[in-house]
Amino acid sequence: MCVTGRTAPRFKGGAALRLFGSVIVLCLTTLPGSDASPLRRRGDSSPLLLHGDQVRLRHLYTANERTSLHLEIDAEGSVRGSTEQNVYTLLEIKSVQPGVTVIRGLNSAQYLCMDHRGKLHGTRRYSEPDCSFQELLLPDGYSVFLSARHSAVVSLGTARHRHHSPGKRLPPLSQFLPVLSLLPPQPQSGEFEALALQGLIAHRLDLDSEDPFGASWGGGQVNPSFISKK
Repeated sequence: MCVTGRTAPRFKGGAALRLFGSVIVLCLTTLPGSDASPLRRRGDSSPLLLHGDQVRLRHLYTANERTSLHLEIDAEGSVRGSTEQNVYTLLEIKSVQPGVTVIRGLNSAQYLCMDHRGKLHGTRRYSEPDCSFQELLLPDGYSVFLSARHSAVVSLGTARHRHHSPGKRLPPLSQFLPVLSLLPPQPQSGEFEALALQGLIAHRLDLDSEDPFGASWGGGQVNPSFISKK
């Protein structure tokens, strides 16, 4: 589901994290290895596979009771949070295997990656173990991005909070909502097509629209699933 950054909800309660802890435990037991070959399972009911052939241009929005941020990857490869959308928060998001996502800054040309300490950084060279994330889709439309190699989640909180154990609460600022851009339209880079030609990721031609579900609403309205949250 997608909404604009101006209409996205600001804070998700801890009860939702505890309720869906078992979902994350299940996903952690089925993470693909770093050398896993790309999979294409026809008929798989995962909603992520419906995005499998398209690159989503989105901003990743997260919030807590004190702040709301967009994940930013600048031209030097620094990863931080920005309170406003800008050219460095506009990201290409590609599902390269069932449930596995690669994220790249459109204007910085930097892939989002993680090191052994759980620290986020950008790099122009794609490395599957460090730059691929298990995307866990929560029922409220938010996503959690988990590094299988480093057992840590993508978070705009401090690095010491990023390592995650099954059954534990998620770190602060680690639930992201892919939101539509308020910036002037920008063309996609074609970088994922280049990686596909090199055999680094699986890819087929994108024959889908930018919003195949019709999940984004015009006029700045919010999807009812967010309005009904308690």
